[in-house]
Amino acid sequence: WHHPDVETIGVAIDGVRRGLEQSPGRLDKFRGIAIYASWTIDDAEWAAFDRQWRGVEPAAGAAPDRAKR
Repeated sequence: WHHPDVETIGVAIDGVRRGLEQSPGRLDKFRGIAIYASWTIDDAEWAAFDRQWRGVEPAAGAAPDRAKR
């Protein structure tokens, strides 16, 4: 079952960051994150991904796997 209030990009990124902080000796093995079912993610979640993971302000309407509007 999906719990949209807690199963968010922001919560996932926070979990990845906390895990990395707890395993500093394994950072050489880390290669990044993948978003499963990206077609279900709305513009607000892509914006959160850009801010929280990539550290950039999102471009308006620029979800990476959607046609330009």
